[in-house]
Amino acid sequence: MAIQHGAATRTAAAQAIADELAGGTIKLFSGAVPANCAAADPAGELASGSLPSPCLTAAAGVLSLTGTWSFTGSAAGNAASFRLYSAGAVCEAQGDVTATGGGGVMEISDVAVTIGRAGSVTAYSETVGGA
Repeated sequence: MAIQHGAATRTAAAQAIADELAGGTIKLFSGAVPANCAAADPAGELASGSLPSPCLTAAAGVLSLTGTWSFTGSAAGNAASFRLYSAGAVCEAQGDVTATGGGGVMEISDVAVTIGRAGSVTAYSETVGGA
């Protein structure tokens, strides 16, 4: 059997993640999600933006998007993955990207990124393990 944690413990862990990412950075890439956050950035950086503070809310062990997450294209291509960095520029989270309603870990207004065009994150949710 896998280890399980209570909702209060998972919420505390979620809040720690939210605190680490507040005021950090989002980057979108055309390359696939790397094996882990310690690996090099994926190929094809397409866009970046600043995360608001706070950027996530934690409740019942789940992190949910709060505030406006926006980015601006620096290259043209289709976004396939993202990374979230702390204010100290350390990769803290990563995953796949889809258009709104596509079911990705992160959903954005349009996966077709172009130079100079602004976009926004429309959905992001992460459940802390141990439920």
